[in-house]
Amino acid sequence: MRPAWMKRLCSRLKNKQKNYFNSDSEYSEFEHSLPIWFSIIFLIIYAGIFTFVYYYDQVLPKADTDEYVFKSFNAGVHLKHLVDLGPRVVGSDANEIKAVKYLNDQIEKIVNGKNPLQKIEHKVEVVSGSYFLDYKPYGAINVYSNVKNVVARIKSKHENSPSVLINAHFDSVPESPGGSDDGIMCSVMLEILRIMSNFDERPENNIVFLFNGAEETALQASHGFITNDEWAKDIRVVINLEATGAEGREMLFQTGPKQPWLLKYYSQVPHPHAQVAGEELFQSNIIPSDTDFRIFRDYGDCIGFDFAYTRNGYRYHTKYDDNNINIGVIQHTGNNILELLKQLSNAPEVGAELDENSSYTVYYDFLGVLFIRYDRTVELIFNILCIVISLLSFAISVFSFKIHKSLANFKYVGIALGVLLLSYVIAVAFVIVIGVIIDSVDYTMRWYNNTWLILGLYCGPVVGIIITGLVLFARFNKNNTLTLSRKTQMTLQLNNLLWTIILLVGTCIGIRSVYVIVYHVLFSSIGFLIIQVFRLQFQNHLWKLIYFIAMIIPTIFVLQISLEIIYLFLPICGRNGGGSNPEIMVSAICFFLTLLATSYFLPLFMGVRKGYLIAIAFFVCFVVFFILVFTTVTFPYSAENRRPQRYPFYHTSRTIRNDDDIIIEDSGYTFAKNDRNSPLMIQEYVSEIEDSLREIGQDCESALFCGLPTTNSRSLKDLSKNFWMEAPPIVKILPKTTLKLETKKQISSTIIEYTFLVEGPSRLNIYFAPKEDVKLLKIGFLKEVPNNEMTWNGRPAYYISYASGGPTFFQFSLVFETPKDWDKNVLDIAVAGKYIHDVQMSNDYVKFLSKFPVWTFVNPWVATYESWAY
Repeated sequence: MRPAWMKRLCSRLKNKQKNYFNSDSEYSEFEHSLPIWFSIIFLIIYAGIFTFVYYYDQVLPKADTDEYVFKSFNAGVHLKHLVDLGPRVVGSDANEIKAVKYLNDQIEKIVNGKNPLQKIEHKVEVVSGSYFLDYKPYGAINVYSNVKNVVARIKSKHENSPSVLINAHFDSVPESPGGSDDGIMCSVMLEILRIMSNFDERPENNIVFLFNGAEETALQASHGFITNDEWAKDIRVVINLEATGAEGREMLFQTGPKQPWLLKYYSQVPHPHAQVAGEELFQSNIIPSDTDFRIFRDYGDCIGFDFAYTRNGYRYHTKYDDNNINIGVIQHTGNNILELLKQLSNAPEVGAELDENSSYTVYYDFLGVLFIRYDRTVELIFNILCIVISLLSFAISVFSFKIHKSLANFKYVGIALGVLLLSYVIAVAFVIVIGVIIDSVDYTMRWYNNTWLILGLYCGPVVGIIITGLVLFARFNKNNTLTLSRKTQMTLQLNNLLWTIILLVGTCIGIRSVYVIVYHVLFSSIGFLIIQVFRLQFQNHLWKLIYFIAMIIPTIFVLQISLEIIYLFLPICGRNGGGSNPEIMVSAICFFLTLLATSYFLPLFMGVRKGYLIAIAFFVCFVVFFILVFTTVTFPYSAENRRPQRYPFYHTSRTIRNDDDIIIEDSGYTFAKNDRNSPLMIQEYVSEIEDSLREIGQDCESALFCGLPTTNSRSLKDLSKNFWMEAPPIVKILPKTTLKLETKKQISSTIIEYTFLVEGPSRLNIYFAPKEDVKLLKIGFLKEVPNNEMTWNGRPAYYISYASGGPTFFQFSLVFETPKDWDKNVLDIAVAGKYIHDVQMSNDYVKFLSKFPVWTFVNPWVATYESWAY
């Protein structure tokens, strides 16, 4: 006999089962929904997954003390010595003498203590040369003279062996000690050289260690080495070590070109960290920088690896880039690069012919534990298989729920798809409008020093809007032929179908970064196939548990990548110029990442009683965060957190001529907007800026490149928006910048050759533009005139960036073709001398700079600009 309470329980269960299959019962919809506290538990679990990813992402190896493995302590000592030299700017004593001496002394010390079986050569070389660097949107003609490299080579056991090159640069930008960029990598290389010099067996391939002394001047010293050095002719594979941040694990963000075998060796490092999405982003020119890897690839026909730190880019190229770097960061890099170099030093593929038929490779890591790589063929097979599984899972659900047999059900699916799409469109439109509003009232970039702000400001509204759309749809949809559980499953399937379409399109057009979404599509489809095989789709809630478990791994993967993207792009907004609204970029990124990380779960809220309360909670959170934007709590810059606002200043003296007449002769302070808030944020501190600041655009017709010194050719596109304010003259500075016409030779009736001599500081710009109807035929130091897209007043214009290891004495020739009987000037030419180390500043300049608040970082330079017509 069963007790009475058991009989009552069985009776209730039977009634519930009956109501579940009775699709006309409104009671069924309520009875089989979940109470709101289930959604709270879900949000807590999801927050726990995010917390796990966030903290695991920061786990770094401990320092090793074994003498025969990489010792981060030794590298840290080298780093401190380099940083203590101060900014190591090309042409300065710190770079050309002190840094070179320290590196050379350490290499000699390593050579003296090496294993007698090893053979190591080393030297200091001085290189000069020129080349055209095809930056976008404008390229630059680069000329360099007497810049230095420190080079060491571990000889292989064979004669005429190929070589593996490992490279880092020891120079830094002005005002920066260059701790991460690139002192830490030089320090890692010294320690790796010490370890490998003590190996008991010589390698199969030569290993060349290049410490190059002029990377910040448009990659010049690496060009000097790879095009001139006798050791360079044997180099086949390059490991380039760089930084665009000062923390975290070094990331492999470029490899190849092609040659999948390279990744076979990288897969053996102890802590792999790589994303091919970084390669596609970098090569799209979205990220405003470049590395020596480009030089080795384009001018040395080398293949290899490009590594960089990407975390805490707020310190990049500032005075805060010192030796305050986590010892675990150094150990992580040392362990990886040492193992990779050991593998390549004996790799037979180094000396083999390149496979011209190789395809590009997809590569990425999972939490630094698992490294995944496959070629284009495997990618196509894998992605198409995922697409097929997704479509199969969707089709089974359609037939299982008899969608195709009911017009009402078919109509429901169509409306549900429309609701999903409409919710996504409203969500992205909402956050972008918020970004526009914030920017329009001059409160932009408040997340720059408060990363947490984007969670409530941009991520939260996306979740709230989508939940609102789905909950309202579930509540007011009149279709009663499907149970709530089946509606939820079909909505999840439709969401997966949308991502599957994106995966298909991305695969067809060759975007390798679609691996970011492929696991969501795959695991969701597999989860539903398991549910369908075991007939769990007709259960109320068990299928939800199976589905949630299936989505844990892809969610962790996407959250990992989301952190990488946020850590990379937020600091870039502080140095990417002020021409575009960064709120739009950040809100769009947040929308995409939030959608990818949550859209596979949000339809579950359709089955939550009072699910609208969850949406309301997200909107309340948004309102709170939106209010915080307009308070001092979210001030965007901080000296304490090392997140400054950047101001590169030139105190410039100008003499501008129109043929023989001087039309402008003045002095002023000039600077470019490094971020959207410049110069608004400092006007209350520096009254002169508010009183006399103007955009330089009105001078751009009168003077080549607006009569300004420039940082690099990338800055030319926004040059007319640079700021200028009148200032007292600069102090008398040496060496003085001069241009002298040495010879003018009439080669034929239409061909004229000019020879100029420029003298001045170690850094300068030379601009010239042929007159109308005059054509440039030759630049003496280049093999051919580069393709040119720059113009000035409708005429082709040319930009030369010059750097020297000492004072400048630069002679060059230009050959022009003119119409017959030409008796007018042939060209306009200008020289901007840039004094960026050991700067001699006037008292007025010093007083002006002292007014800037502590949360700014100012690069105070001096420059002269003078133009002529010949």
